[in-house]
Amino acid sequence: MKFYRIWSPAFAVGLFFSLLILPVNAEYRLQASNELLQVYTNPKLSNLAQQILKPLSDRVFSMQAELGIYSSTPAAIYIVPNRISYQSLAYGKEKIVESSDAFYSMRENRIYVRTPDQINDLYIKVLMHEYIHWYINSVFINAPLWFHEGMATYYSGQMGYDHYLRFIRARWWGHNTDLGLMLNSYPESKQDWAMFYLTSTYAIKYMKDVNERQWKNFWDYSAYQVRQHSQAVFSNVFFYTYNTSFTDFSTAFSRYTKRLSYQYIFIAVNAVVFGSAPVFLILAYLKKRSRHKLLPDAEEEYIYLDEDDEEEADEEDNVDSNSHTDQT
Repeated sequence: MKFYRIWSPAFAVGLFFSLLILPVNAEYRLQASNELLQVYTNPKLSNLAQQILKPLSDRVFSMQAELGIYSSTPAAIYIVPNRISYQSLAYGKEKIVESSDAFYSMRENRIYVRTPDQINDLYIKVLMHEYIHWYINSVFINAPLWFHEGMATYYSGQMGYDHYLRFIRARWWGHNTDLGLMLNSYPESKQDWAMFYLTSTYAIKYMKDVNERQWKNFWDYSAYQVRQHSQAVFSNVFFYTYNTSFTDFSTAFSRYTKRLSYQYIFIAVNAVVFGSAPVFLILAYLKKRSRHKLLPDAEEEYIYLDEDDEEEADEEDNVDSNSHTDQT
C-alpha cells in the first residue's frame, strides 16, 4: 500500500483552525432567549447573555414597530468566548470581517460577536448593528450592501455629529458617492471602509428624511410582500415605491450630498471666527495695557501756606465764628 503525501502549508492551516472550531462549537449553549433573540455562549458567560437580552430586545422591538415588519423567528447570537476562537470563525472571509468586532454569517444565519472586553464601541450598539443585518436578510431578497450597512449603522445609533462633519468634508473634497459601486462588495482598501459606512448611512437618511412619504410606502409595501410571500424582492419594492432606477437614485443622492458639502465651508468659517475670538480679545487687552504704560503718571497737587497766610486764615475763621455766635 502506498501512502501519498498530502501535507502542505494550506492543509496545515485548515486543519489547525478546524481543530480550534470543534471545541468552541461544543462549548456553545443556549443561555438566554425570548421571542426575538436566542443567545448562545459558553456557560461561563451566562450572566453576560442574560444582561444583554432585555436592552437589545427593547431596541429590536422599537425598530420593528417603527418599520412595521415583525420577525417571526428569533435571531441566533453567538458570543465567542475568546480571541482565537473568533479569529478561527472569521478566517478566510473578507478582510473587513477578519478585523471586525462582530459579523453576520448569511450562510449559517447566525450572528457572531466578540466579548465586551475586546470591543471599544458600546456592546449593545454592535449587537444591534449585526441584528439589523439578520433582519434585512430575513425581510428582503437581494438587498444591496449599501442598504444593509446603512440600515445597520443608522438604526444602531453608531453615527454622531463628528461622523457627519467627516462625511461632508470628504464630499467637499470630491469623495465619490456612487451607490452603484456599493451593491455587493466592500472597498479593497481598509482606508475606504469608514467612508463606505458613512455613505451608506447617508443614503438611508436621504431615503428616510428627504422622501418621508416614499419611505413609509417602501416599508408598507415590503410588509405586504412579506405577508404574501414571506420575503420581499428589494428591487421590486424600491422601483414600485420610489419610482426610479438605482442609477437615477444614485445620481440624485450625489447631488443631494454635494449640496450638503457646502455646509462644510460655513461650519469651517464659523469655527475659524469663534476659534479666533479669544486671540483677538487677548491682543486687544495687551494693546490697551501698552497704551497705559506710555501715558505720564498723574502728579498730585499740594497747596503750601506760609506763616502769614496761616495767620490770616486763622483770623478769618475767628471772625466767622464770632459772627455766627451773635446771630444766635
